[in-house]
Amino acid sequence: MLTLTPLLGVVLAFLITFALTPFVRRLGVSASRIDERRDERAIPRLGGLAIACGLYVPVLGLMLRSNWFSHRLYEQPRRLWALLGGGAVILLLGVYDDLRGASAWKKLAVQIPVAALAWWAGARIGGTAGPSGEMFVFPVGLSAMVTVGWIVLVMNALNLIDGLDGLASGVALQALAVTALCAWHREEPVLALIALCLAGSVGGFLVHNFHPATIFMGDSGSLFLGYVLGVASVWSSQKSATAVGIVLPMLILALPLLDTTLAITRRLLARRPVFDGDTDHMHHRVLAIGGTHGRSVMILYGTSLFFNLLSVALVFVQDRRIQWGIVGVAIAAALGVARALGYPRTSPPVRARVEEPEALN
Repeated sequence: MLTLTPLLGVVLAFLITFALTPFVRRLGVSASRIDERRDERAIPRLGGLAIACGLYVPVLGLMLRSNWFSHRLYEQPRRLWALLGGGAVILLLGVYDDLRGASAWKKLAVQIPVAALAWWAGARIGGTAGPSGEMFVFPVGLSAMVTVGWIVLVMNALNLIDGLDGLASGVALQALAVTALCAWHREEPVLALIALCLAGSVGGFLVHNFHPATIFMGDSGSLFLGYVLGVASVWSSQKSATAVGIVLPMLILALPLLDTTLAITRRLLARRPVFDGDTDHMHHRVLAIGGTHGRSVMILYGTSLFFNLLSVALVFVQDRRIQWGIVGVAIAAALGVARALGYPRTSPPVRARVEEPEALN
């Protein structure tokens, strides 16, 4: 059902975040939490506060009205409140880390229970399907482990890729737009509305975050966006146990997941702790081969867009053979990107010009 509600939600979310971000920036400066890791500029974090407000204000405001969308919001209260309530907890975790600093283990101690709450609320990966359509249903324990692992992975993957001005927010904006499109196609209007509102909010923030950034989203933003995207991808995939349902979330988030996979593999091959930070992520390598800051972000935007276009094709193509062909193209593309950037070399080829965000270090 098409109404003006999604459009109004996007516009309102954009305007709220766009207007609120300068105030959050001043708050970050006054709190003395500035980030000088990427260059000599003193840039505050805490941008996640503005992003979260851009989502919560229109969604919660809608729940106070009586219309078709608000009625649909109340149809799945447990799952909805797990997404919104869990997102608030993760936001507070990120704010604490931005202001005080938190170790990887402390973050995991919060992330895992919140992800488990989302599983309990009904956002579950319940099984998978083979190339010929055969179904494999997960036992309850395995379903919980896979779901929690996925949500935690997405949170930290988006955090790790937040290394250039506007990179994480631009990648998240693409992922949210595709998530909204897929949710609407699968007749999940509530999820589509939430994804659209958050996309509008991220867009409003990106105006301030694009190079040269005046504010960073910090852990408060990257972890919050990662949690919502992780839960939303599970929610969206639950109506399909085919290749579309299982592979789609991986394609939508291909760039941050590829970067995280390469980081973990690199550290294991070098016999270093997985949680040790380094300066050899994909964005470091793009910069190292001679790209400017803005050009490097555009290259990575284009890479992410390619995988997202494949995910859209996966949704609208019905032929199973073509679907698995698209999956094959995506795998080949991921390997090609890794090879073009010089992986699996385990150490950076040159001194990096930016540093990794404080995610799992």
